[in-house]
Amino acid sequence: MEISHRIENGICVIDVADKLTRDKTKNLQSYAVALLSQDIKALLFNVSDSKKIDSDGLGTLMLVSKRATEHEVQFAICSPNNYTSMILDVTSIDKILSVYQTEEEALSALAG
Repeated sequence: MEISHRIENGICVIDVADKLTRDKTKNLQSYAVALLSQDIKALLFNVSDSKKIDSDGLGTLMLVSKRATEHEVQFAICSPNNYTSMILDVTSIDKILSVYQTEEEALSALAG
């Protein structure tokens, strides 16, 4: 899994490419949790290039959200494709986590 991040006004944006599936999520978890020790106010997963998500991927989102809360860092997801949006909706995770349709919308909401 290709993972990269950038900091935008204190918000760490992780660009998640490829799939959020069992064989790909372990590195993402470690990567994201390590970033929580930096001086950031929010962690944003941009999943626009993520093609698939399974139960392990959903678990990763929940685990990273929990760790972010423990570090007093906001957590959100942005730019889900139709498939990812449907999975988040069917599992009701979109009711638990903050999900934004665009990165710009997420950055604006998290900055405020």
